[in-house]
Amino acid sequence: QFDSGYQTILSKYKKALTQRNFLLKNKNSTNKDLLIWNLSLSEYGSYIVKKRIEILELINQSITDTYNEISESNDWVSIKYSEEPQNNTKQKIFNQLEKDYSKDALIGTTTTGPHRHDILFYLNKKESKTTASRGEIRTIILALKFFEIQRIENETTKRPIILLDDVYSELDETRQNKLNSFTKKNQVIITSAHSIDNNKKNQTIILK
Repeated sequence: QFDSGYQTILSKYKKALTQRNFLLKNKNSTNKDLLIWNLSLSEYGSYIVKKRIEILELINQSITDTYNEISESNDWVSIKYSEEPQNNTKQKIFNQLEKDYSKDALIGTTTTGPHRHDILFYLNKKESKTTASRGEIRTIILALKFFEIQRIENETTKRPIILLDDVYSELDETRQNKLNSFTKKNQVIITSAHSIDNNKKNQTIILK
């Protein structure tokens, strides 16, 4: 949201992907017809993967400490990119697009590139989506939000407005207090089905 260069490349990638998929659905198209889009997707795609991995490395520097501060625990949290960076260079993405032409043409869509990648969350070295409790997952999300708030402030020198949708009903009192403490300098807009103690900090509350 604050990296205009990334947003520009992402937009160009999406447009190139749309054009390649359009040609894949045209049974008269050949792999040569897709060359310009393969080149574009490999160039933009390698940049996107690089930037994604850079931000994940930054998050990993602080997410465990933030998670443990919120939950008052001693756990280990990490985030990994689903694909190895060495397999997502410009040349390797291009080679894979060329290789996958027949398969892509058969199903009418592009199966290679960052639009197919994922971000994996681990708690104590186990993938969180299969082993973490609902509360643990909520805590990971909060830790990410705290990182996001701080990152935006650092990059823009402005405090972001924080919008929270019924978050208090999903957090115990300890996590509520941590959220209040961390966002006390920001303007916060909250939707809630329950009454909230507005004396904790200056905030705007919208009741459902």
